[in-house]
Amino acid sequence: MDETRWQGEDDTMICTQLRFACVLCLLALIAPALRAQDAESDPDAASLDEPAAQSNLSLTIEGGASTILEADIDGRDGNVSVWRADAGATIAYQASDQWRFTLDLGSGLHWYDFDGDLGLGAGDIMQDARTHDLRLTAIHIIDQTWSVIAGATINAGYEDGADFGDALTFGGFGGAGYRVNDRLSLQFGAAVRSQLEDNALVLPYLGIQYQLSGTTALRSKGLGLELSMDINEQLTASIFAQYRADAFRLADDNDVLPAGVLDDRMVIIGASATWQPNSQFSLSATIGATLWRELEFRNNNGDDIGDLETDTSPIISMRASFDF
Repeated sequence: MDETRWQGEDDTMICTQLRFACVLCLLALIAPALRAQDAESDPDAASLDEPAAQSNLSLTIEGGASTILEADIDGRDGNVSVWRADAGATIAYQASDQWRFTLDLGSGLHWYDFDGDLGLGAGDIMQDARTHDLRLTAIHIIDQTWSVIAGATINAGYEDGADFGDALTFGGFGGAGYRVNDRLSLQFGAAVRSQLEDNALVLPYLGIQYQLSGTTALRSKGLGLELSMDINEQLTASIFAQYRADAFRLADDNDVLPAGVLDDRMVIIGASATWQPNSQFSLSATIGATLWRELEFRNNNGDDIGDLETDTSPIISMRASFDF
C-alpha cells in the first residue's frame, strides 16, 4: 500500500475522531437548553432547580472524549498517540436506609496510532479497539460510623477482529468504610481480578474523603487522589494524580502478535474545571500529562515479548454527565 493512501486513511480517521468529539461537546452544551425548553413547554413540569420527590431509583448517564497526544518511545525511532471516546450509565437503587445497590455499565472506543520502529516486527501492532465494563456494587450501612462494600466486575478489551470470549476478565472487591467525623471518612479493602495471559492481580485499597474546609476537599479518585475547590456555586477546579491501565486482546489475524495482549499502563497528573449549572448536569474539561507510561506486549501463551516506555505526553479530555 503506497504512502499517499496511508496518509489519506490517517487524515480520514483523524477527521472522524474530531467530528465525534465535537458532537459530544455540542450535545453536552445544548442538553441543558433542551431540557429547560421541555420544562417550559409543560406548565406542570418541575423546574430543574426545584426539589423533586425523593426516589429510590436514580440514573446517571455520562460520556466524553480524550486524547493522549503523540509521545516518543524511549530507545526507539517511533511514537504513539491515542484517541478515546466512551459512554456509560450508573443505575442506583436505595433499597432501604441500610442497603444501596449500583450497576455501572460502560463502553469505549480507542484509536491507537503507532508510527516508526517498535522493535516488534513489521506491521501495525494495533489500530482500533473497544472496551466494555460491567460492575455491580452493594453497600451496607452498619451504623453512623461503619459501612461495608462488596462487588464484582466483568471487563473486556479487544482489538477489532479479536475473539470476544478471549478478551474477558473477571474480578471482585470488598472493603469497609469508617466515618471518623463529619469531615473525614476512610475506606480500606482489596480487589482481585484476572488478567489477559497473566496471573491474577491483587490490589489493596485505601481511600479517603476529607473536607478540608467549606469549599476545599481531598478525596480518592480511582487509584489516585484529587484536591478540589469550589470557585462558586457552579464552578469547581481540581488537581489530581491517578494510575490508569487498559488491556486489549489483539486480533486473531494481527500482523505482529496474533491473539496476543497489549497492556497500556500510565500515571497521570492533571487539572480539571467542572461547570454544574444545576443539580442534574455537569460539564468537565481536563488538561494533564503522563508522568510515566509503559506498553507491555505478550503473546497468546503469556510470554513477554517486550516493554516500551514513552516520553511525557499531554492529555486533553472533556466529559458531560446527566443525572435523572
